Amino acid sequence: EGAGGDPSARGLELELTVLVSLERERGNVSYAALNELKNNPQILNVSYVTGEYGLIFTMVTQTMEDYEEFTRNVLYADRNVKNFKTLVRMRKIK
Repeated sequence: EGAGGDPSARGLELELTVLVSLERERGNVSYAALNELKNNPQILNVSYVTGEYGLIFTMVTQTMEDYEEFTRNVLYADRNVKNFKTLVRMRKIK
């Protein structure tokens, strides 16, 4: 778990995994997005990865509306984010 313990104890029930495609023209990772992700307590983990996506992170939120606001403020606001795909956990298996 990220800092702050059990997310469900904080009322953060939705767990989302987000795959982020980055613009590669400058050859570097979007440091603005990385800093935002590293400093956000709702982000459980974030990794810089190879392949079609440049970043993958898992976050928790209370509602989809909260996630929508996050996408507007962080992902859509960053010109280095080309697009992203969101996976929503339906049930925890392990």
